[in-house]
Amino acid sequence: MEISKNKDSGKFFIFIHDSGNNEGLFVTPSCEILSIKQDFFYEPEVGDESYFISQNLISKEQIERYAQYEKDRSEEIVDNFRYMFEQLTDNEKQQLLIDLRKV
Repeated sequence: MEISKNKDSGKFFIFIHDSGNNEGLFVTPSCEILSIKQDFFYEPEVGDESYFISQNLISKEQIERYAQYEKDRSEEIVDNFRYMFEQLTDNEKQQLLIDLRKV
């Protein structure tokens, strides 16, 4: 897990991923998911979530929000894949399944 300290507030935000234009997607201390300029943060710290909690750097609620975001994204990806799969012809579906079995 990566966390970054906000230069103004001194609070830690959970870093999710780059979102473009020098912005990152973060879980804020109030558990919101926001895209924020990365210039507002110090270099990220990488570590174990239990350590970050034990040091009172982030909250359990932030971690829960992060986990929920990841779960939602996973479900969204699966739903998108299913939709796209249904758009394929029968031959394309068969070829894709053959290709996936090789992985």
